[in-house]
Amino acid sequence: MNLNHFILGSAQFGQVYGVSNKRKIKLSKKIITNIIKQSYSYGIKSIDTAISYDNDKILGEIGIKSFSINSKVPFCEYNNMSKILKFYEDKINISLINLKIKKFNVIMIHSPNQLSGKKGQLIYKSLIRLKKKNLFNKIGVSIYNFNQLREILLNYKFDVVQLPFNIFDRRLLENNLINKLNSQKVEIHVRSVFLQGLLLMNSNQIHKKFNKWKNNLLEWDTWTYNNKINKLNACMNF
Repeated sequence: MNLNHFILGSAQFGQVYGVSNKRKIKLSKKIITNIIKQSYSYGIKSIDTAISYDNDKILGEIGIKSFSINSKVPFCEYNNMSKILKFYEDKINISLINLKIKKFNVIMIHSPNQLSGKKGQLIYKSLIRLKKKNLFNKIGVSIYNFNQLREILLNYKFDVVQLPFNIFDRRLLENNLINKLNSQKVEIHVRSVFLQGLLLMNSNQIHKKFNKWKNNLLEWDTWTYNNKINKLNACMNF
């Protein structure tokens, strides 16, 4: 098995994450170490993290120098160019020190709503400057709102876009968006392939707050059962 096109998500390494995480506890350092070692043995050579995940120190202690690291910078409250630049430079440098690595592969904007108006231009220019300082190789943005993505593509040139895509959420395929990203040579990083674990659960285990999609989830259960394919393989193959 070689998963060299896959990136290991690390949201669970610093916080309680995922709708299927019923125990509501953080993963132990031992479990995280095992996940990282197993991932590397399968050919996964990249880790996706974020400064807001609060997992930099534990990843640095475990040792992830063999991986290419992508991270996301948090919301910036400043509107002044020099303050924005200092804010991001400080955040990135502290994270690099904690992770015990020299540079990131990708730095993404975690709050894309900041990209509208004059402040958005200042944020983008700040990251361009930090890229030239060799703190990271590529600039990206992590989005949920696809209408927002279309506006972003009109005003900015990003190297990477991280977005949700899975067997239930196919917005990437609508209105020729995937071809537009490809034509602009934007690298696509897909996330939420399991909908935070929801797509791996049996329908009778799912919380009532998801009752709106009960019939869809039941159909998903039936389809995987009738086709004799486990849910993890179905999500990954899709």
